[in-house]
Amino acid sequence: MKPSDRGESSYLLGVLHMEGGMRPKDLRKARIYFGRAMEEGHLAAGLEYAEMCMNGDGGDRNIAESFRAYREVIKRHFGPGRGNKPGVREAQLTLGDMYFMGEGTERNYHEALRCYLAAEELGQFGREGRIAYMYEHGIGIERDLVTAAIWYQKAVIRHNANAIEPCKRIMSMLSAEDKRKVGQAVEIKIS
Repeated sequence: MKPSDRGESSYLLGVLHMEGGMRPKDLRKARIYFGRAMEEGHLAAGLEYAEMCMNGDGGDRNIAESFRAYREVIKRHFGPGRGNKPGVREAQLTLGDMYFMGEGTERNYHEALRCYLAAEELGQFGREGRIAYMYEHGIGIERDLVTAAIWYQKAVIRHNANAIEPCKRIMSMLSAEDKRKVGQAVEIKIS
């Protein structure tokens, strides 16, 4: 069996049970098969399993197991030479949120920020405002108003209306030189 086929049969059985296929839907069995396929390295199965655990589909809601599954997916499918696989970016954001909120694990702002930045690097947007807030207040990272302003500006550019006022407030506190740095950083990375 090729490495790319690992977990495929368990995954397909999970899909059949989840969608009904030739038999009635059975989310409990789907969750079991997705979990088995995830342990065999199947990306889509890992994402399904993590989501089912998060929502309590096919069994009890188990946030700690969901956290473990998302972490396993990222460990197996993210990193140098592994490409930018669909689902991994979203898993990075979800794992970051779980670290940030302390869901399924101890609250860890440093790890949350690491996950958010990894997702951003892969092109998954949506936490720019939270990243800016973390830099603004020194949550999980050393306080850095210039970096906070850069992230607030990215959030505004990406249509996060909630970032407008904090962006204005921080920009008003910066020196002309720091404002220039913000402008250059955002222009280079956004355009």
